[in-house]
Amino acid sequence: MKNAARIVIADRSVLAGNLYRILLAPLEAMLLVRRNLDEAVALLSRREVTNLAIFNTNVFCGAFDAIATQFATDEHLAAIAKIFLTSTRHADDAHRACLASLPNTAILPRPFHPDAFTALVRRLLQGGRHA
Repeated sequence: MKNAARIVIADRSVLAGNLYRILLAPLEAMLLVRRNLDEAVALLSRREVTNLAIFNTNVFCGAFDAIATQFATDEHLAAIAKIFLTSTRHADDAHRACLASLPNTAILPRPFHPDAFTALVRRLLQGGRHA
């Protein structure tokens, strides 16, 4: 696992964390799953090489504007490829659009098909275009 991809995941759900581990097991990546945003951002802020960060927007807990600003203005965080798992509710359209405008970002609305998730992760790890 010396050259394994390092993926930081933030999701409040323990069940989802287990699902990510199952879905991403074939990649043999180092998964660092955290249940809150602060812990995930702390991992990213260590400046260790991180190949991908996955955020379920359920970890934002009402601090959306501050978080979006941090991801847009912090050069290190902006450089990391990111997937935001977002709600499909109409009320979240503005948040989804804001996240989509961030650098190195892909948006995947929930619920998503597992194959779509793994395909997006693989594409981003291979340096593919962001969606």
